[in-house]
Amino acid sequence: MKKELDLLNIDNDYMFSPVTAYLFSILEKYKTIDTNINLWLASNFINLYIDINLIDPEFPDKPIIYEEFFRQNIWYSCPFIECNNLDVSIINKYWAGHFDELCKSIINLDYYIYATINKKLLPNYNSKDNFVHNLLIYGYNNEKKIMNIADYFQKRLFSFEECTMKELNDAFDGLFKISDYKRHANINFLKYKENKNYCFRVDEIKNKLIDYRDSVNMIDKFNYVLFAYEYRNTGNLYYGVSYYDALCEMLILERQLSTKSIQILVMHKRLMCDRLEILYKNQIILNKKLIKKATDLLHKTILLRNLVLKLNVKNGEERISSKDEKMKLTKRILELKEEDYIFVSSLIEEL
Repeated sequence: MKKELDLLNIDNDYMFSPVTAYLFSILEKYKTIDTNINLWLASNFINLYIDINLIDPEFPDKPIIYEEFFRQNIWYSCPFIECNNLDVSIINKYWAGHFDELCKSIINLDYYIYATINKKLLPNYNSKDNFVHNLLIYGYNNEKKIMNIADYFQKRLFSFEECTMKELNDAFDGLFKISDYKRHANINFLKYKENKNYCFRVDEIKNKLIDYRDSVNMIDKFNYVLFAYEYRNTGNLYYGVSYYDALCEMLILERQLSTKSIQILVMHKRLMCDRLEILYKNQIILNKKLIKKATDLLHKTILLRNLVLKLNVKNGEERISSKDEKMKLTKRILELKEEDYIFVSSLIEEL
């Protein structure tokens, strides 16, 4: 009659995007019983990139900002996640009006569902526009006719909520009223899988740190791009420590500067602190001062994020127009970039 899969709340520092929040929330339960998960986490989420000039064909005059950790598939190539998918057109053919029935069957097999829906038709979002969006479905209750869902529903806060089965069905069926629904053509099913063959390698961390410090073009290096394949890029992407330069460029151009663009740096620094604790515990690094420095960088990054939030609230928009505010933020960003560069260089040398 009902089933709810485990989905654990994680520290706000790890909150950057829905995909990372879902992945970390699912893995959290298993970190204590599978130490390889922590070793994998220590080896990943090192390289950042940002594109400040993505063009949506439907809104050519409003460039989009897209920030992300470099990844080659939707779940960051995580070896502890089993993932399958179905094309939305197949689901529409066989489960139109009954998407909840498919979801319940999948949940009974212990899979979480990364679903594509029309955001406007799910009241949890309070959205006025038809918009293709994804959320996580992780449980149901037949007696109450509800589904358990997770996402950043309102005010950019990650939460676990409920919707009715009818609301979910309407939101999925409403997807096909949107012209660009094929942009998210699949429904993904994912769950934890044990992976005893995972092999931790220190040189993998070192090489990724070098890429990060030297701002290596990751898409050219791997000849691969995951995101926004139908969008048109009109400028250069910024990688690694050049991410800070992109933030400064956004200030010059008076582009939208939300806390999300800084939050990815907060998550990056939080994971760096975790990484160093793991490396120190395993005696891979011996210099404990590096842990202190990583903690300092995290603290300064949080202060930068909070300052951006404060200015956004003060100005009533996610945009910095004041010359003094721009100068203050630019100074902090460049100082943080220099400290980050020096810290990563020291860590590479230690490794």
